[in-house]
Amino acid sequence: MNPNLVTLAEKPDRYRYYVLLMLTLVYAFNFIDRQIIGILSPFIKQDLGLDDAQLGYLKGIYFALLYT
Repeated sequence: MNPNLVTLAEKPDRYRYYVLLMLTLVYAFNFIDRQIIGILSPFIKQDLGLDDAQLGYLKGIYFALLYT
């Protein structure tokens, strides 16, 4: 049996796992990025001295610029 055929057959499997790993990492970073503004909202509100309406405007601008 030709050893080149075995090597060529193994490469797509490794590549598939590599692509799956990269997509999973990108999805995880994207999820964290979406959640971070909600997690940090109380600290942002306190640090900048914002009321609820101003914080809502800030979140709206954040959503409009980064998600759409």
